[in-house]
Amino acid sequence: MSNIDYGFNIEDVLGRMMVATRSRSLSKMGELLGLSINALGQSKQRGSIALTTLLKCQRLAFEMGNEVTLDYLVHGDGEIVIRDVNEKPRDERYASIRLLARLSTEPPTTVLFDKEWLSTWMKVKSFDSLLQIITFDRIYIIDTNERIIKDGGLYVFGWIDGEEHSSVTTIRRCKRNLAGDITIAGEEGVQTQESLGKIGIIGRVIWSGESELDEDPAFR
Repeated sequence: MSNIDYGFNIEDVLGRMMVATRSRSLSKMGELLGLSINALGQSKQRGSIALTTLLKCQRLAFEMGNEVTLDYLVHGDGEIVIRDVNEKPRDERYASIRLLARLSTEPPTTVLFDKEWLSTWMKVKSFDSLLQIITFDRIYIIDTNERIIKDGGLYVFGWIDGEEHSSVTTIRRCKRNLAGDITIAGEEGVQTQESLGKIGIIGRVIWSGESELDEDPAFR
């Protein structure tokens, strides 16, 4: 797979991970992250690395007093922020998005996202409208302000009742024609905005992260 361009240099990624975790060697970093040297070697050979591994690295770095973003680890954008280990994350820099549903134990907590990235690249106007879903191989960010079905959009269906109760029924791609008829991938028949509203539209998926960063992060 040496002819595939993943958009980042795996050697640089591992190097930044070592700096973030204050590791003097790849084997030491693997020990801290619970990974064997063989597993890291396979990542180097593939030229890709699991998102869960990056999240573990980010969390470990934070526990050591280093604030790093995923953009820094993968692409080298930004810098490491040194802080007191007793400090809380800088609220002005990060958005803690409410967890809507979890189908995986990794990562064990919700993920902090850079507010500037959300505003600039995701065009998010209100962080309070965002939710996240963690599955076995993806992390989804959903904007609850976007409930009007648009052609080609990925939507989360279900219901939310207050802060503690919610139910996610499915995440499906939707198509909408000029007449306003809506079809849902994997479902028979035609729906309307009104009929889907009765089923429950939680919001539109604006971003999702693969378990392996070897593709564009947009869901396909």
